[in-house]
Amino acid sequence: MPSIIFMQFVMGGGSTIVLVSAALAGIPPSFVEVARIEGANPVQIFFKILLPSIKPIILYLVVMGTINSFQVFTQVYVLTRGGPEFATTTMVYQIYYRAFENFDLGASLAQSVLMMLILVVFAVIQFKWLGGEVAY
Repeated sequence: MPSIIFMQFVMGGGSTIVLVSAALAGIPPSFVEVARIEGANPVQIFFKILLPSIKPIILYLVVMGTINSFQVFTQVYVLTRGGPEFATTTMVYQIYYRAFENFDLGASLAQSVLMMLILVVFAVIQFKWLGGEVAY
C-alpha cells in the first residue's frame, strides 16, 4: 500500500504545480508592491494577499484531489490486483472486482452510489470550509 500511495502522490504533483504557478502569476504585482510600501512583511503578504488570491485554485485542487484519491484503480490493478489478502484493495477496485469478475452488478452499483454520496458530502464540506470567501 505505501508504494501505491507514493505513486498516486508523485503522479498528481505536476498539474498542481502548474495551476498554483499560473494562479500566482495572475496576481497583479501592484498588490504586493502596495503591501510592501505600507510596511507588510513577507508573512503578512503571503497570508493577506497571495493566499486569498489563489483560494479558488486551492479549493479546486482540494476537491479534485479528494475525488482522485478515491479513484485509485490503475495502480492497484497493475501492481497487486488487490492482494495479498486484499491489503491493497481500494473502493474502486472492489467495485470493478464485484462487477466484472464476480458479475454481482447490484452490489457494485450500490457501492458506486455510496462512493458518489461520500464524495458529494466531502465536496460540500470542502466548499463550506474553503469556498466561503471565494469570488468566482
